[in-house]
Amino acid sequence: MSSHLDRFHDWVPLAHSAGYQPVALAGLCSVSRRQLERHFGEHFRSTPQVWLRDLRLKEGCELLLQGRYVKAVAFELRFKDPSHFCRMFKLRYGLSPLAFVAHQTEMSRLNNECRV
Repeated sequence: MSSHLDRFHDWVPLAHSAGYQPVALAGLCSVSRRQLERHFGEHFRSTPQVWLRDLRLKEGCELLLQGRYVKAVAFELRFKDPSHFCRMFKLRYGLSPLAFVAHQTEMSRLNNECRV
């Protein structure tokens, strides 16, 4: 069954415009939240809420690796507060944001040593 949601291909900019909120994302797409949930279930095998959370955490990884502060990343990605970001990050990746950065930095250092 075809939906006018099929015309949307780049969901990431829409997520940013919606402030990572499922209801706002549905509004930008001119559909109900339930229609958006059905579409995401069919195409992403996820709910909009889970997809948006995972997107925010993935973008959080990238920002942290660019040297951004945890607090700045949390607010940029619209988490309630830095501790909420840290809890969600640790649940998803098994490491705190700072431990993740330290681990990635160490892995990068080791990879560079192996190339010499």
